[in-house]
Amino acid sequence: YKICNHLVDSEYDIRIYIDANIQIKKNLDSFLAISWNNLADIAILYHPYHTDVTQEFRACLGRELDNTELIKSQKKTYFDSGFEDKYPQVNNRLIIRRTNNHQIKRLMNEWFNQVLNHSFRDQLSFNYVLEKQQGLSIHYIEYWKFSAYFSKKDHK
Repeated sequence: YKICNHLVDSEYDIRIYIDANIQIKKNLDSFLAISWNNLADIAILYHPYHTDVTQEFRACLGRELDNTELIKSQKKTYFDSGFEDKYPQVNNRLIIRRTNNHQIKRLMNEWFNQVLNHSFRDQLSFNYVLEKQQGLSIHYIEYWKFSAYFSKKDHK
């Protein structure tokens, strides 16, 4: 549901995905009014701490959030292929997207393939896939907006 929601739920123009450990504190219509750009294909959160995916790789390795060799191999594969790491690092706990947009479907399918073939830490592969897409209108949501409307519960 997080990545390939278009396979199970395509009857709406836009979809909001939030992680299971996120609690809604305020009205979602109000959140959308300040966070969604009607011209965008996708809206994603800025990461509150990391500015690029290189920092995300370092954090995942330092905290041993997945197999170390798998993460190192993924990073090497990306940068050896010419990945420029030119997009701001995102926090994928909230994603707003146009479900039926063919470019979004392609982006999500490719992202899912990266997660299947590399680390399950999806924030490591999102910008790599995004960099390969052309013509997507991306809107970044400031983290303070997220914090005002949602709270994060600890994972069990």
